[in-house]
Amino acid sequence: LTGFFDSLAGRSDSTRPLTFGDLWGEPENDAIVASAPDRPGRQREVDLQVMTTAVSQQMCFAIPLRDNAGQFYYDRAEWARLFPARVMLWLDAVSAIEDGGHPPQHGALGQLLRRLPPNRYLPVVVAVRMSLSFPVLLSAVPLYAHDFSLRKEGQPVPPPKRVWFSDGGISSNMPLHFFDAPLPGRPTFAIGLKGEHP
Repeated sequence: LTGFFDSLAGRSDSTRPLTFGDLWGEPENDAIVASAPDRPGRQREVDLQVMTTAVSQQMCFAIPLRDNAGQFYYDRAEWARLFPARVMLWLDAVSAIEDGGHPPQHGALGQLLRRLPPNRYLPVVVAVRMSLSFPVLLSAVPLYAHDFSLRKEGQPVPPPKRVWFSDGGISSNMPLHFFDAPLPGRPTFAIGLKGEHP
Protein backbone atom coordinates (compact mmCIF):
# COMPACT_ATOMS: atom_id res chain seq x y z
CA LEU A 1 0.00 0.00 0.00
CA THR A 2 2.80 2.43 0.86
CA GLY A 3 4.40 2.09 -2.57
CA PHE A 4 1.04 2.23 -4.32
CA PHE A 5 0.06 5.51 -2.61
CA ASP A 6 3.47 7.00 -3.33
CA SER A 7 3.23 6.12 -7.02
CA LEU A 8 -0.31 7.54 -7.25
CA ALA A 9 1.01 10.80 -5.78
CA GLY A 10 4.04 10.82 -8.10
CA ARG A 11 6.44 10.34 -5.18
CA SER A 12 8.17 7.09 -6.12
CA ASP A 13 11.64 8.54 -5.38
CA SER A 14 10.70 10.08 -2.00
CA THR A 15 12.43 8.83 1.14
CA ARG A 16 9.35 9.41 3.29
CA PRO A 17 5.78 8.17 2.93
CA LEU A 18 2.83 10.19 1.66
CA THR A 19 1.29 12.15 4.56
CA PHE A 20 -1.98 13.98 5.11
CA GLY A 21 -0.01 17.23 4.95
CA ASP A 22 1.09 16.31 1.43
CA LEU A 23 -2.56 15.83 0.42
CA TRP A 24 -3.48 19.16 2.00
CA GLY A 25 -0.78 21.00 0.02
CA GLU A 26 1.74 21.59 2.83
CA PRO A 27 5.32 22.22 1.55
CA GLU A 28 7.27 18.94 1.61
CA ASN A 29 10.59 20.45 2.65
CA ASP A 30 9.33 22.29 5.76
CA ALA A 31 10.94 21.35 9.08
CA ILE A 32 8.87 19.18 11.43
CA VAL A 33 7.08 21.35 13.99
CA ALA A 34 5.82 19.94 17.31
CA SER A 35 2.02 19.98 17.70
CA ALA A 36 1.59 21.24 14.12
CA PRO A 37 -1.94 22.53 13.53
CA ASP A 38 -4.21 21.08 10.88
CA ARG A 39 -4.93 23.05 7.73
CA PRO A 40 -8.63 24.09 7.72
CA GLY A 41 -10.80 21.74 5.67
CA ARG A 42 -11.79 24.29 3.05
CA GLN A 43 -8.12 25.09 2.37
CA ARG A 44 -7.03 21.48 1.77
CA GLU A 45 -6.21 20.50 -1.79
CA VAL A 46 -7.34 16.91 -1.07
CA ASP A 47 -9.40 16.31 2.06
CA LEU A 48 -9.12 12.55 2.62
CA GLN A 49 -10.92 11.25 5.71
CA VAL A 50 -11.37 7.65 6.79
CA MET A 51 -13.25 5.88 9.58
CA THR A 52 -11.79 3.42 12.07
CA THR A 53 -13.29 1.67 15.07
CA ALA A 54 -11.62 1.50 18.48
CA VAL A 55 -13.05 -1.92 19.27
CA SER A 56 -11.77 -2.02 22.85
CA GLN A 57 -13.33 1.41 23.54
CA GLN A 58 -16.47 0.73 21.48
CA MET A 59 -16.04 4.07 19.71
CA CYS A 60 -15.61 5.27 16.16
CA PHE A 61 -12.91 7.71 15.14
CA ALA A 62 -12.32 9.71 11.99
CA ILE A 63 -8.76 10.06 10.73
CA PRO A 64 -7.38 12.74 10.61
CA LEU A 65 -8.18 12.67 14.32
CA ARG A 66 -10.43 15.42 15.67
CA ASP A 67 -9.16 17.90 18.30
CA ASN A 68 -10.96 16.12 21.15
CA ALA A 69 -9.75 12.61 20.25
CA GLY A 70 -6.99 12.63 22.87
CA GLN A 71 -3.35 11.59 22.57
CA PHE A 72 -2.48 8.15 21.23
CA TYR A 73 0.83 6.31 21.41
CA TYR A 74 2.34 3.41 19.46
CA ASP A 75 4.74 0.62 20.39
CA ARG A 76 7.49 0.60 17.77
CA ALA A 77 8.05 -3.16 18.00
CA GLU A 78 4.36 -3.84 17.30
CA TRP A 79 4.12 -1.33 14.45
CA ALA A 80 7.36 -2.51 12.80
CA ARG A 81 5.48 -5.72 11.96
CA LEU A 82 2.71 -3.74 10.24
CA PHE A 83 4.55 -1.00 8.30
CA PRO A 84 7.67 -0.83 6.10
CA ALA A 85 10.99 0.46 7.43
CA ARG A 86 10.75 3.90 5.79
CA VAL A 87 7.30 4.48 7.33
CA MET A 88 8.75 3.59 10.73
CA LEU A 89 11.76 5.87 10.22
CA TRP A 90 9.41 8.76 9.41
CA LEU A 91 7.17 8.03 12.43
CA ASP A 92 10.25 7.87 14.66
CA ALA A 93 11.59 11.19 13.35
CA VAL A 94 8.29 12.99 13.97
CA SER A 95 7.71 11.30 17.32
CA ALA A 96 11.19 12.29 18.54
CA ILE A 97 10.18 15.94 18.08
CA GLU A 98 6.70 15.39 19.53
CA ASP A 99 8.12 13.59 22.58
CA GLY A 100 10.47 16.50 23.35
CA GLY A 101 9.36 18.17 26.57
CA HIS A 102 6.94 15.35 27.46
CA PRO A 103 7.76 12.58 29.91
CA PRO A 104 8.19 9.17 28.24
CA GLN A 105 5.12 6.96 28.30
CA HIS A 106 5.25 3.29 29.22
CA GLY A 107 2.59 0.68 28.61
CA ALA A 108 1.31 -1.75 31.24
CA LEU A 109 4.10 -4.17 30.26
CA GLY A 110 6.77 -1.48 30.65
CA GLN A 111 7.45 -0.97 26.94
CA LEU A 112 8.43 2.53 25.78
CA LEU A 113 5.66 4.17 23.77
CA ARG A 114 6.00 6.95 21.21
CA ARG A 115 3.51 9.71 20.50
CA LEU A 116 1.38 9.29 17.38
CA PRO A 117 2.31 12.17 15.04
CA PRO A 118 -0.04 15.11 14.47
CA ASN A 119 -2.41 14.70 11.53
CA ARG A 120 -0.21 16.76 9.20
CA TYR A 121 2.66 14.26 9.54
CA LEU A 122 0.61 11.07 9.79
CA PRO A 123 1.30 8.74 6.84
CA VAL A 124 -1.79 8.04 4.75
CA VAL A 125 -0.95 4.33 4.80
CA VAL A 126 -1.33 4.29 8.62
CA ALA A 127 -4.84 5.73 8.42
CA VAL A 128 -5.86 3.41 5.60
CA ARG A 129 -4.43 0.38 7.40
CA MET A 130 -6.34 1.29 10.56
CA SER A 131 -9.51 1.65 8.51
CA LEU A 132 -8.98 -1.55 6.51
CA SER A 133 -8.35 -3.89 9.41
CA PHE A 134 -10.73 -6.80 9.22
CA PRO A 135 -10.97 -9.83 11.52
CA VAL A 136 -9.04 -12.90 10.24
CA LEU A 137 -7.91 -11.21 6.98
CA LEU A 138 -6.06 -8.15 8.34
CA SER A 139 -5.06 -7.83 11.98
CA ALA A 140 -6.32 -4.97 14.11
CA VAL A 141 -3.88 -2.12 14.75
CA PRO A 142 -2.82 -1.49 18.36
CA LEU A 143 -2.42 1.98 19.81
CA TYR A 144 -2.26 3.12 23.42
CA ALA A 145 -4.13 5.84 25.31
CA HIS A 146 -4.66 6.95 28.90
CA ASP A 147 -7.95 5.65 30.27
CA PHE A 148 -8.89 8.43 32.66
CA SER A 149 -11.89 6.44 33.90
CA LEU A 150 -9.36 4.23 35.76
CA ARG A 151 -7.80 7.20 37.55
CA LYS A 152 -8.36 7.23 41.28
CA GLU A 153 -8.52 10.43 43.32
CA GLY A 154 -5.08 11.65 44.34
CA GLN A 155 -3.27 9.19 42.07
CA PRO A 156 -1.19 10.09 38.99
CA VAL A 157 -2.47 9.48 35.49
CA PRO A 158 -2.84 5.72 34.85
CA PRO A 159 -0.41 4.17 32.36
CA PRO A 160 -1.55 4.06 28.73
CA LYS A 161 -3.77 1.10 27.95
CA ARG A 162 -3.81 -0.79 24.63
CA VAL A 163 -6.64 0.18 22.26
CA TRP A 164 -7.32 -2.06 19.26
CA PHE A 165 -8.41 -0.35 16.02
CA SER A 166 -10.24 -2.24 13.32
CA ASP A 167 -12.49 -1.72 10.29
CA GLY A 168 -14.33 1.61 10.28
CA GLY A 169 -17.41 -0.14 8.88
CA ILE A 170 -17.99 -1.80 12.26
CA SER A 171 -19.16 1.52 13.70
CA SER A 172 -19.91 3.70 10.66
CA ASN A 173 -20.42 1.85 7.40
CA MET A 174 -21.74 4.92 5.57
CA PRO A 175 -20.07 8.07 6.98
CA LEU A 176 -22.26 10.67 5.27
CA HIS A 177 -21.40 13.11 8.06
CA PHE A 178 -18.03 13.66 6.32
CA PHE A 179 -19.85 15.38 3.50
CA ASP A 180 -23.11 16.68 4.95
CA ALA A 181 -23.49 20.08 6.65
CA PRO A 182 -26.35 22.34 7.82
CA LEU A 183 -25.51 24.69 4.93
CA PRO A 184 -23.80 22.35 2.44
CA GLY A 185 -21.43 23.75 -0.15
CA ARG A 186 -22.39 20.90 -2.47
CA PRO A 187 -25.21 18.34 -2.55
CA THR A 188 -24.71 15.01 -0.79
CA PHE A 189 -26.06 11.79 -2.26
CA ALA A 190 -25.99 8.20 -1.05
CA ILE A 191 -26.73 5.17 -3.22
CA GLY A 192 -28.39 2.07 -1.78
CA LEU A 193 -27.23 -1.12 -3.48
CA LYS A 194 -29.95 -3.42 -2.17
CA GLY A 195 -33.70 -3.33 -1.94
CA GLU A 196 -35.63 -1.74 0.89
CA HIS A 197 -36.18 -3.75 4.02
CA PRO A 198 -39.78 -5.04 4.07
